[in-house]
Amino acid sequence: MKLALIKIELYLPNSDCLKYRRNVVNSIKEQLKRKFNISIIDSSEDGLWKKASLHIVEVNNNSDNLQNDITKILNFIENNDNLYLSNYHVEYL
Repeated sequence: MKLALIKIELYLPNSDCLKYRRNVVNSIKEQLKRKFNISIIDSSEDGLWKKASLHIVEVNNNSDNLQNDITKILNFIENNDNLYLSNYHVEYL
């Protein structure tokens, strides 16, 4: 059993308030959960409107499938028009 922890930093250039950031982040979280069957949390600081942090955990029996899913997740985020993927880090456990 392979486990991956992905720490993602996002930049939301159009965000002008906390409510907008939460809406965008919640939307992307739900889309990712449905599409990839992952666990995901928003670990953003409340005072930052234009930045968001996500932590994603995925478990898979096959390390190749796990790597492919991570690539698909990152590509999915990068293709979102409301935000930019500013940084990410993947740990395999």
